[in-house]
Amino acid sequence: MMRQDHEHDELEKLRAPAFDHRPDQAGLYARTKAYLHCSITPLPPFLKGEKCSPTSVSHRSICPDLVNDGGNRMNAVRIAVIIPYFQREAGILSGCLASIAGQRLPDATELDMIVIDDGSPVPPSVDLEEIMIDPPHSLRIITQPNRGPGAARNTGLDNVPPDAAFVAFIDSDDRWAPDHLATALAMLGEDRDFYFCDSDMPPSTLFAGLDTFTRIDGPSIFAALDGRPDAFMFDPAEVTHCMAREYLCQTSTIVFRWPCFRDLRFDTRLRYAGEDWLMWVRMAQRSRRICFSTAVNGQRGEGVNLYRGAHDRLSSKNLRRLASMVKANALMAAEPGIDRRTRDMCQARQKAARTEIAGIMMHPAGLRSALDPETARSLALLDEGIWLQLPSRWASLISAKLSARRNRARLGETA
Repeated sequence: MMRQDHEHDELEKLRAPAFDHRPDQAGLYARTKAYLHCSITPLPPFLKGEKCSPTSVSHRSICPDLVNDGGNRMNAVRIAVIIPYFQREAGILSGCLASIAGQRLPDATELDMIVIDDGSPVPPSVDLEEIMIDPPHSLRIITQPNRGPGAARNTGLDNVPPDAAFVAFIDSDDRWAPDHLATALAMLGEDRDFYFCDSDMPPSTLFAGLDTFTRIDGPSIFAALDGRPDAFMFDPAEVTHCMAREYLCQTSTIVFRWPCFRDLRFDTRLRYAGEDWLMWVRMAQRSRRICFSTAVNGQRGEGVNLYRGAHDRLSSKNLRRLASMVKANALMAAEPGIDRRTRDMCQARQKAARTEIAGIMMHPAGLRSALDPETARSLALLDEGIWLQLPSRWASLISAKLSARRNRARLGETA
């Protein structure tokens, strides 16, 4: 793991033209293995030792030399990096870990990487056989039955070291630019709690497609931070509404102050969509000291992703995604202290998603998708009363279609 001192002017160079994920020979393939392995499966060949539970073994018990270095590590900043893992191809996780290994970190920064094997068809050990982590950094693997990305991230949060100062998320198929964590730490400083940045989304970026960052009144809802041209902080009075209005944060770009949110968890009912969006809204409502960078320090991968594969309109996956968004918006609207305009907006989106579900189920193929046993259970769980209310929603849709047809005919007569 590369460790370098950074002057302030170094941190100004945030926007790299391209990511270079080739492992550093003195870093990723380091001389000392410092793994913690927490799994119910046998240890892979490169890890020798006894199994352990996630909470029973400390980092210092694995690397006792860290305690006897004259106290230099006592003021170290610990970052827990949570990596949910579910892939059907080998080689994806190693690219993610290489981008973490390539971080240009400030001195006295320690990373505790936590890979959660969420019942992956390809176990993470396939990608880890040649990887060694240089102390004081560490890597743990935790295995569990497949429960979805939110549950996997929750397992990671449940196993964050008690002395961690920050938590960062990265999906196993995503990548970080080399200055991602250093930029996050610099911008969080002493008094900000939540950081995110722009991410690559070919042919453009995430921010380029969002009204929050492109509309003319943008400067009224956030202000430049610390005199940096790419660093901003939200107006505390506006940040919850902005977070609820659009999906601003790609999960793999988020870094937050752990003590401020240690009791928050993802809602695992929202397995198909919205569990991360709801989490960011809840964090914004709690802290409101949220900063962001326009630097493109995140790169999305093309591994297994439930959301990106769920846009065939008549499919079961799309119905489950829409039902998850119904529930997510209901929970956003019910968040304690949420203002009325945000609540009204969430309820309007909830209504629109219900209307879309009803419209899909009017089509024979859509109805067949809805009657798939898993989809039917998901719909009933996420939108109580959906089946009872379906006839009235169909009637409303038919009435709206007939009214639109009459209006078009009337306009044709007067033309």
